[in-house]
Amino acid sequence: MLFNLRHIVSLFAIIILCGCGFKPMHATSPSNQANAPYLGSIYVANISNREGQYLRNQLLDKLAGDIRNKGSYEYELRAHQLKEQIIHLGVRRDATSTRAQMRSEVSVQLVDLATDKIVLQRTLHATNSFNILNSQFSTQVTEQDSRERTLDDLARQIITQITLFRQRGGQ
Repeated sequence: MLFNLRHIVSLFAIIILCGCGFKPMHATSPSNQANAPYLGSIYVANISNREGQYLRNQLLDKLAGDIRNKGSYEYELRAHQLKEQIIHLGVRRDATSTRAQMRSEVSVQLVDLATDKIVLQRTLHATNSFNILNSQFSTQVTEQDSRERTLDDLARQIITQITLFRQRGGQ
């Protein structure tokens, strides 16, 4: 009886997902292949400081854009106010912390270069944690790794927002 109930529940879940118009965003399909040229037509503007350069490089890798003349792009992605905050957690009795949380925030705008109009504007957040160790070098390495993971997450969120904007009818 329980075995049959599992089959019925699974079949019901599949029918609901198919009926609601669910489409996996990262699955290979003609609509996602249609987004590839769209993503390649986005110029990523320079972002200040080292973290901004890392974020821009991640975006260029994910957009599969090459370095071309800015005039050959349809859109420009501008990232402003890349902020980072480190919050110390896990405080010991001697007032030293053993864990920290890194929070990053970036404001992005997708600008249509033909009209110079902002077509998409978002503020995105990412959070990551790292250990504070006895060795200063080890702590710096874990902090840098946490920073890179946070920026990777921000780049993924930016690409997701652009893809969703395109799939929902954004030009």
